[in-house]
Amino acid sequence: MEGRKSFASALLHKPLSIPAPVNKPTAWESYLLQEVKKLQGEMAAMKQEISKKDEQIARLQQKLDETQGNSQQTGAESTNKVDLATQLSEIKLSSSTHFSKEVMSVVKEQELVDSNKKVIRIGGLPLGWDREDIAPELKDDCILETEVLEAQLTKVVPFINLGSPVFITPKGTQARVSYFDMSDKIAVIKQAKSLQGTKVWIADELTPLQLKDRQAELTKVREARKNGKWAVYRGGQAIIRDFHTHTT
Repeated sequence: MEGRKSFASALLHKPLSIPAPVNKPTAWESYLLQEVKKLQGEMAAMKQEISKKDEQIARLQQKLDETQGNSQQTGAESTNKVDLATQLSEIKLSSSTHFSKEVMSVVKEQELVDSNKKVIRIGGLPLGWDREDIAPELKDDCILETEVLEAQLTKVVPFINLGSPVFITPKGTQARVSYFDMSDKIAVIKQAKSLQGTKVWIADELTPLQLKDRQAELTKVREARKNGKWAVYRGGQAIIRDFHTHTT
């Protein structure tokens, strides 16, 4: 009769199955998920609005059918029939137009958000920063405008390494700076701490809608933090998550 195996021997013959750790979503992944849920919510609201319009259309269609089925109508009833048909046509057109505008608005906003992913805004610059005197070799006609603006921007903000921007657009006391690689943008954003004590600031480029909603989103961040949650304002939106406590 075969003897019992020791505990160590059993482990050698049949290793314990250790479940693989589940990776938590990054803040960026959480933000994207939040964006998807937001768009899904907007689409659901649109569908609900269309459903209401369809019900209204059905009621008017029923009235129109009843009116058309009565061959003994008076002149006034005939006029009423025309009015009902006109109302029905207007509601159908209004519903279709409203839905199209809502969809186009969502699509356009998403396109703007995507185009701003590799763009930052630098503000608090001195007025006329883009007219700063620079090295003579940069005044040659063959030098790209972006290189000239980069030199001028570096002169007024010498404590920031701008990396390799592909476009720089002056905006008064601000500059819109675009990058080819996301890593370049992130590297510049991380230097924002060195701006403490100055008037200069660096932030993600926002769409007009995001600028409009900025205060409301920042309020969400503050309220979430008061309630003990992890919250940041990133990409024009409040990103909020619960803190996870680990127990052994």
